[in-house]
Amino acid sequence: MSGDSVRLLQEILATDSDIFASADISGTFGPKTEAAVKLLQQHFGIDATGIVGPQTRTKINDLLIQNNIMSATDLQDSVLGDLGTGTSVQDQSGGDTTGN
Repeated sequence: MSGDSVRLLQEILATDSDIFASADISGTFGPKTEAAVKLLQQHFGIDATGIVGPQTRTKINDLLIQNNIMSATDLQDSVLGDLGTGTSVQDQSGGDTTGN
């Protein structure tokens, strides 16, 4: 998967350079993004699947609000809500060639 939703996810993950490097923001969900999602999930006690499902989205949204990055109203309009509806955010071919 690629696009604005993935780019936003990567930008959020990159707010902690120990999780994801800002240089890796590409808008394409690949192995580095999956690994970063797993790190985030492990940190917050969420099953580390690498899939941005409902629990992970809720945690990210909570963090965005807690850190005054986005308001609850902005989150409703955010493309991040499009990520992970219980399925993998990677495309069916298993990812990309960019390594992100």
